[in-house]
Amino acid sequence: MTTPGVILVESDPGEAELLARALESSAAVARDADEALRLLDGRPARVLLVSERLPRVDGLELLQRIRADARLRHIPVVLLSSEPTPTLLRRAYTLGANSVVRKPVRFEEVRAALREVEAYWMRRNETR
Repeated sequence: MTTPGVILVESDPGEAELLARALESSAAVARDADEALRLLDGRPARVLLVSERLPRVDGLELLQRIRADARLRHIPVVLLSSEPTPTLLRRAYTLGANSVVRKPVRFEEVRAALREVEAYWMRRNETR
């Protein structure tokens, strides 16, 4: 099983569909932190787009788990937040987020924001 370039972690089915449609490449979608970790299964993706709000284990806790796992800690993690407060930003970057992106409201804004993130992490950023 190959790991996709982008894994989107979003619990709301409508949001997940909207975000996945906004990406240029296909993304695997996980509905919660456990599903995301199963998808990774030690085979890292190029980038994870993680919603701040997830059931049971929130996006920050998932970020912390990823950074604690030697096999996964190098994967870029972009936290998606509807309301990135200064406290959230401080905590996200302290835990090792590579970026925090505000979730825009309108679809065209969502598409533009995610395509910028995707273009950087999938095409411009140099990896091994």
